[in-house]
Amino acid sequence: MWLEHPTGRDVERVTEILGQYRDAQFGMVDATLMAMAERRKIEVILTLDHRDFGLYRPRHVAAFRLVPALSPPRKK
Repeated sequence: MWLEHPTGRDVERVTEILGQYRDAQFGMVDATLMAMAERRKIEVILTLDHRDFGLYRPRHVAAFRLVPALSPPRKK
């Protein structure tokens, strides 16, 4: 099993992300994942939190590709 740990630089980046997106009120865990994904140049994120990860603009790609892709709500 492989487990990635945040680096000191990741923690610095988390602080930058939380400051830059202060109004969005990202959580520490989301910001840490964002920083680590940037460092590892990961483009696809498995999450149901499309609000936070959809707002965020990583440095290495225009946006993360979020999985599962959520479809718009169906009209009744």
